[in-house]
Amino acid sequence: MAEELCAQVLRALGTTVTVGVGRACRNFMELSGSRRDSLAAVEYKAIAGEGRAYYYGDLQSVEWEPFDWDRRREERFLFAIKYGTQEQIDAALEELMSRLDGLQPGDWSYAAGLAGIAGFVFRTAQRYETETPRDGILWSRLLDRNCPLEKAKEMLLNLSLQIRASLAQRRNSGAKNLAEAAKQYIQANYQNPDLSVETICSELHISQSYFSNLFKQETGKSCIQYLTSVRMDRAVELLRTTDDRTYLVAQKVGYDDANYFSYVFKKQFGISPTQFRK
Repeated sequence: MAEELCAQVLRALGTTVTVGVGRACRNFMELSGSRRDSLAAVEYKAIAGEGRAYYYGDLQSVEWEPFDWDRRREERFLFAIKYGTQEQIDAALEELMSRLDGLQPGDWSYAAGLAGIAGFVFRTAQRYETETPRDGILWSRLLDRNCPLEKAKEMLLNLSLQIRASLAQRRNSGAKNLAEAAKQYIQANYQNPDLSVETICSELHISQSYFSNLFKQETGKSCIQYLTSVRMDRAVELLRTTDDRTYLVAQKVGYDDANYFSYVFKKQFGISPTQFRK
């Protein structure tokens, strides 16, 4: 009767209906339990498809092969997506899907295993805010228990590469933002003679080795070179627009030692601060 109801609704309204049927009740006290069973039965549409009736009692008798989910495979797959090449992602995905070897499309065990793998990859995409055009269609195709294994691998590999591209874009954006934040901090604090890479990294909550490589990559200069250029530019401005003595200019741009300031200035411009003023 439930199957006929689905068919009639489709013919009359053009709407696909999925029905879940719980266990028969002997009294009103069993109604809530039967309702839970019917809702659980409906969930099987994700594996077997919509537009039909699912009887909880029948589904409970299905022999499911346990799906052995190896967390190490997950970790290797995530590592490949974050840092690996396309070939490494392909190999990690192949390993992830090797649990389906020997299972046949159409089998419940195959469908359950594929749904688990697809769900993990989709959760990874959501975790890293990857835009997946037509992801609803992709998801429904992967949940089709008749989906060929090679086709499923192809779809999941494409999604995995989208995740990698999204991560790379976010890393590049994050690196630019960090470098810009460091530059702004230097410009606001260059007068401090104790300003150093260590204090900048402490302010930005980042390791010195990572920051040094990132800053050089984004600006073409080391952090100290950039700090020196900011100080020298400000020193030139002060020497041109004020009558401050050299030692005062040095102090205003972050140098306690006027002689060292003069040494750095001459190294930068080829002449001493005094000669620059003449």
